[in-house]
Amino acid sequence: MYGIEGVANLRFELTDAAGRALQMLTFWKSTDSSTDGEFFGFVTVPAQTFRVAAVGTALNGVPFRALVPSAIQPVPADRKTN
Repeated sequence: MYGIEGVANLRFELTDAAGRALQMLTFWKSTDSSTDGEFFGFVTVPAQTFRVAAVGTALNGVPFRALVPSAIQPVPADRKTN
């Protein structure tokens, strides 16, 4: 996440191909630094194609939504290998 020092609040979610929220994500910052935008978390992978979105409000009160441009297509369970 770039520009984290200008963010008042932030949440992450998975969205479907149309941009509708599928699930909220629980992420945490990797450090206490106000300029470090690296986060870690756990995701329950949905069966359908999805993207990750960062949704929040900047320090100046302007809302934002940043959507990762690349969609992720999960591999069906019957095609996974161990």
